[in-house]
Amino acid sequence: MMKFFSAILCSGLLFCWVRADFIQKAGGQQFRWGEDGTLQEYRVGGKPKSVGNARLFAALDAETGKRTDFTGKFTVEADGTVRYRGSAPDLALELDVLFRPDATGFLRAQATLINRSGQKERAVELCVSLPLAAGSWNFNALEGADSDSGAVKTTPGHVYEELREIANPRFTMSLSRLPFGAVDDGEAGVMLAHPLRQPRFARYGFSVDDAGCGTLTMKTPLGISADTAKFPNRATVDFLIGSFRADRHLRGALARYHEHEPQLFRSHIGYPGAWALWIPDFSMAAARECGMGFNQREWDEDFARDPAEAVRILDTTRQYGIKSLLYSEPWSITLPFPRNWHKVHQDLSVRQFEDQVPVKLGAVKEYVETLRGDPAPTERFAGELTNDELYRILQNSAIEINDNGDWRLNCYWAGQFHWGRKFKGQDSGAVIVNPDPEIQKPNRDTITYEKARYGYAWKQLAKHGRKADGFYIDSEGFAMGWSECNLRRDHWKVADLPLTYATFPEDGKLRVFQHMILAYNDFLEDMRRRADALNYCIATNTWTHFVNFLTPYGDMIGAGEFFNKDWIAPLADFREFRYSAGRKLVTTMDYVLNYEGGVPVTAEGVATYLEPRLNTYLQYGIFAGTANSWNQPEKVALLIPAMKRYAQWTLMLNEAGWEEIPNVVLSGGAAGKVLVERWGNRPGKGLYYTLRNRPPHNGNVTLAELAAWPAQRVTLQWNPGDFGVTELAEVTELISGRKLPVAQRDGKLVCDVEIPGGRTLLLQVK
Repeated sequence: MMKFFSAILCSGLLFCWVRADFIQKAGGQQFRWGEDGTLQEYRVGGKPKSVGNARLFAALDAETGKRTDFTGKFTVEADGTVRYRGSAPDLALELDVLFRPDATGFLRAQATLINRSGQKERAVELCVSLPLAAGSWNFNALEGADSDSGAVKTTPGHVYEELREIANPRFTMSLSRLPFGAVDDGEAGVMLAHPLRQPRFARYGFSVDDAGCGTLTMKTPLGISADTAKFPNRATVDFLIGSFRADRHLRGALARYHEHEPQLFRSHIGYPGAWALWIPDFSMAAARECGMGFNQREWDEDFARDPAEAVRILDTTRQYGIKSLLYSEPWSITLPFPRNWHKVHQDLSVRQFEDQVPVKLGAVKEYVETLRGDPAPTERFAGELTNDELYRILQNSAIEINDNGDWRLNCYWAGQFHWGRKFKGQDSGAVIVNPDPEIQKPNRDTITYEKARYGYAWKQLAKHGRKADGFYIDSEGFAMGWSECNLRRDHWKVADLPLTYATFPEDGKLRVFQHMILAYNDFLEDMRRRADALNYCIATNTWTHFVNFLTPYGDMIGAGEFFNKDWIAPLADFREFRYSAGRKLVTTMDYVLNYEGGVPVTAEGVATYLEPRLNTYLQYGIFAGTANSWNQPEKVALLIPAMKRYAQWTLMLNEAGWEEIPNVVLSGGAAGKVLVERWGNRPGKGLYYTLRNRPPHNGNVTLAELAAWPAQRVTLQWNPGDFGVTELAEVTELISGRKLPVAQRDGKLVCDVEIPGGRTLLLQVK
């Protein structure tokens, strides 16, 4: 009994004996749970923020459309954990939720949804609701806000969400762009969230009724199956309830979320520089001057072609402090196909991505059958892997995208098979696979770690007494299966994360399936364990749709690839990369910096097409990476003056450290039209700001639009106390080298700044 009360006291749990309620605290939050399964009261900072008698949980049966609230009871466990046990008899569902405060002041909940219907598969949306008291509520969003704070004023009768569609030609799914939903009333901020290492298709929303009372929700579509051997007939969802500073709005919520697992948002490798492809030894010095920090190559192919040259490039890479990355695309296996194979097997009824060729689905398996029993080495991978082994790997790991068990063929390109000798120059296509290392061997793990790719490279490195620095995992995007469904039930047996569901317009059927975004998490976790054991880093490349799924595992976050010289990718995308990755190293792969697309190889070409891109990336501290021009020294020489300067500034910002809260007040008529980011916190060691005018829209921005943006004037005001000093006295714009006029008003530093249209300013404050 004494141990029981000791645990209760340590957990911050108090009882109200009169009502049989009990109170649980987490940071500045206080929850009064009713024994009848309701939230009686929710306080933030001692002030009530909820309505009474609120039920938190509901479920929607996606097949019937029936929605039911769970009814149940709260109890307290011997260790102080609050437990909710509820049921929805109409839907034959049970719910078990454990609530525990964590060390960072969040209340963490682990919910398990259990199917009691006897059906083999169910499609259920679990809804968590946090009813909030009447107030003047703001919904905090990346876009659509009136200012850089992210606050959107809510009005009764509206539902506020910020969703992104995960595109697939055969079905549609959406999830929130951020891994949390956050609202504030100017007095307190409240958020629902999920941990990044337990990813789900969470959709956060907020609605306000006519009385001004709000409801913050988290909705998760869950597939429940008897075939998920690790959690049969059930699905789990972890979620967090937290509070944050209301006056900081979205930025306050972001800072608070990053405090939950801060190690996920820090760089553990420093800031070596930008991501580069195929740097040869004779360009290594120039590449380093341009800020390149990673040399991604197919080192297995290098060693197979010329071991002496591979060693020389590797040694030169290390000599210049650049990290060597071993390459793989674990989401697919690229095969050679006979020329015009796609024309022979074309089927226009097959739904595909825009840049793909629709082919008869059954033809893929038929073609792969030609590899069976063939003892010849595979043309695709250097090493000992045979075509017969490749056949068996595909049989075990290829995903099944329909009820017939057909496979998905993506990235089919005529004449684009680049490997080997016999099939070089033939057509190329990628079969999408599941890289979960628990799938029975031979599987994708065999290619990666044993007979090919990493395995072959490791053997060669050991043979020559050398070591690589990290893994590069390529193509975390749509074409490589990241938005595909997997209906293959033997894969479900090794899944660590729940299934989901969607309706397929092609036949109107609702299907439960393994979404590959969630399936890939198993591989990424395994990669992180392997990398840590080898003292390797992990480099990735993705788009904004998937960055939250990669942030827990990647050390280098690749922010897309760009090819068109006449436009620059949306600034909002780079903002989202920075906000999602925190203080991790973020870098682009910008092929325009190779003079792609007809950029003139002149100083004028660099000034017209390349420098504006470097200036754009600076706003969010994005390292500017590039590729093929390293083989052409005359091109590289033209890059050095511009890229060297921006590389030094980008490194300076990242080493100072990105901060969620700017700690600067903008005023004037244009204050809401300016984007601002802070880097560093100590004026004596580095305090910097990047400022840029908001773009006219959130799409791709042409160079003509950049030139047409109007200049904006704003007044900046800093309080020295925010930085632990008594005085701030100087502001310098580092790109131009100009010291800006400043004034002191009421102990605060004030500076008027004009931001040219389509340009980033870089300020240093001392």
